[in-house]
Amino acid sequence: MKTKINQFFAFAMLGFVAVFAGSCAHNSVRMTGNEIEKNFEVTNFTKIEISGAYEILLIKGDKPGVSITGDEAIFDLLEVKVTGSVLKIEHTEKVNFNDFDSPVIRITYTSLSGFEMAGAGDIKCNDTLTFDEFNLSIAGACQVDLMLNGNRLVTETSGASNLVFKGNVNTAHFELAGAGAIEAFELLSKNCKVELSGVGAAEVFASESIDVSIAGVGSVEVKGKPKNVTQDIVPFGKLTIIE
Repeated sequence: MKTKINQFFAFAMLGFVAVFAGSCAHNSVRMTGNEIEKNFEVTNFTKIEISGAYEILLIKGDKPGVSITGDEAIFDLLEVKVTGSVLKIEHTEKVNFNDFDSPVIRITYTSLSGFEMAGAGDIKCNDTLTFDEFNLSIAGACQVDLMLNGNRLVTETSGASNLVFKGNVNTAHFELAGAGAIEAFELLSKNCKVELSGVGAAEVFASESIDVSIAGVGSVEVKGKPKNVTQDIVPFGKLTIIE
């Protein structure tokens, strides 16, 4: 199924990015051609909210910080701030993302319990992300690749994103709306819940229980030989338990 997921995601991503780029083409920014790196001092945070088109690297560290690399013209359009416990990075005005390459954002965190992304780009972590509960919300077209170790993972995805997870959690809850894909055979969970609406696809692992709800043309494959299986699936949905 992996090949099918990759092919499916590629077509979905192309379509979404075209729509996303068009929706952001309100203003045009003249690039200087001079790429610079700028560091931002920030107070401690436990959650991240980002809107725009970026390549994002999460880095575990002893002191929080943000480093952004990109054309110097973009920095007049970016706002980096911490509100309460939330780090926010966003454009101060809408721009045409076709005019420049996506900036690279390196975020150093001390602990992280939530991440919210609206836009397009890549999200990676340089090490295993550890947590008690981690909430991930993606709206747009993102490629997410994370190694996880924690108690409870909750993801909510809309658009055309591809989420790749590895590691260990006790409980995983995936909610996928639109044309996205979840690759999590290597995320070993005891209890897993999957909710699909649209034309999504998911590969998950559950050793104790699996609860699957499919509304639309979705498919779910499950490894781990779960003892308890609950399903609510429309005629065009498909659940496969891999022995």
